[in-house]
Amino acid sequence: MEQRIFSRIPDKISVKYKVKGEGEEKETLSLDIGGGGVCLILKEKIPLKTYLELTLILPEGEKLYCSLAEIRNQKYNQKEGYYEAGIRFLRMSIPDRRGFIRYIRSKIREFRKDSLNR
Repeated sequence: MEQRIFSRIPDKISVKYKVKGEGEEKETLSLDIGGGGVCLILKEKIPLKTYLELTLILPEGEKLYCSLAEIRNQKYNQKEGYYEAGIRFLRMSIPDRRGFIRYIRSKIREFRKDSLNR
C-alpha cells in the first residue's frame, strides 16, 4: 500500500517531459497534482522506474522545473485510450518546489471556497 507524504488534488496543468538522457521533449497534461509528484496522461507506455525531466507550466505561464522525476506506477485507461502515470519528484529546486506548493495551496483554497458556496 502506497502512502503519500503530500495529498493530490485534481488539476490539469501543462507538463513538458522527456526521458532523462534522451532528446525528444513531449507535452501532456496532468490529471492530478501534489507537492511530491503528479499523475500524467501519456500516449505511450514508459517503463516503471524510468527517470524523467519535467517542466510544469502553471496557468499563469510560470514554469517550474524538476530535473529528476521517476515513474512510480502506470495503468492503461482503456476507456480514454491513454496511460495514467504516477510521477514522483526526486530533484527539484527549493524555489520551484515552493512555487508549486504555493500553487497547490491556492487551488485547495479555491476548492474549499467553491464547496462552501454550494
